[in-house]
Amino acid sequence: MHLLVKERRSLDEAEQAQDLGQTPADLVLLSFFDADLGAAAQSWSDWDRQMGAGRAPSLRLASLGRLRHPMSVDLYAEAVVGRSKAVVARVYGGLDYWAYGAEQLSAVCRAQGVPLALVAGDGCGRLDARLAALSTAPAAALDAFDGYLREGGLENLGHALRLAASLAGLCAPPTAAPQPMPDAGVFQAAPDDGRPLATLVFYRSHLASGDVAPVRALAEALEAPLVRHCAVYLTTGTGKGADPVARFHLGNGARLERINWLGNTAARGLAESWGIMVNYLYDPAFIESNHEAFVRDGLVARASAVDALIAPPAEPAPLRRARA
Repeated sequence: MHLLVKERRSLDEAEQAQDLGQTPADLVLLSFFDADLGAAAQSWSDWDRQMGAGRAPSLRLASLGRLRHPMSVDLYAEAVVGRSKAVVARVYGGLDYWAYGAEQLSAVCRAQGVPLALVAGDGCGRLDARLAALSTAPAAALDAFDGYLREGGLENLGHALRLAASLAGLCAPPTAAPQPMPDAGVFQAAPDDGRPLATLVFYRSHLASGDVAPVRALAEALEAPLVRHCAVYLTTGTGKGADPVARFHLGNGARLERINWLGNTAARGLAESWGIMVNYLYDPAFIESNHEAFVRDGLVARASAVDALIAPPAEPAPLRRARA
């Protein structure tokens, strides 16, 4: 019995074969990193403003994690890669992690005359010689792709797409060098309006992929619900009797005057009340009546501004079912 030597395909065959169902496009970007794909998608959607290069070329994005099986690679190479005008693939870990895929893309692109840039995804700052040998794009373009993708972010991915489009003869190449994106830093400066501040910490990958809308929304939406919960707690919940500071002032006839978002950002204030501070007002004309109402009936004297906080948020309009 003779055993045929099996073609080397690493461990990719352990994956399930799948057809991504994509159609050909001018440009193809493949990466193991969702941040690359997300930033590329946003840059492409804003091509006119960011690139100033006219109509955006058609683009296909795919995760190399879905192209691990040899049959998946073969299907994609035939249906999409071989009919494109330029292909860029960022291979995490170098050639050994996607050997069959890189070799097949190289063979198809050489046969069809398609510019192909294969760069490593380990961020080491130097080209992978074996991936470079399989590429068909010029060495200078490989260096630029490596820099753009290694730094990441919307601007750099936009330049990478424009570079790919220039290799396809669709526009002029970018002139900007890769822009370094720090490992950590301040994303958005706080307004200098004298108010206390809170710091939101998020992963760099959100910035690298351009996925910062949730961070902005959280920063804007965080204040209102927490202040409202504090108002409800102090006036209608257990806080009016259980909180020792509230019980002291309200029991002595004070009025709950104002709730200050991040009025106490000291470590103890953040730990005890998330930084919220409360002002109480002692009005001599109402101290006795406020005291009696609180002690006898559990009613909390409060300013109209606090009443406004307690009001429940407006319910969204009900969705109407469309008629068939």
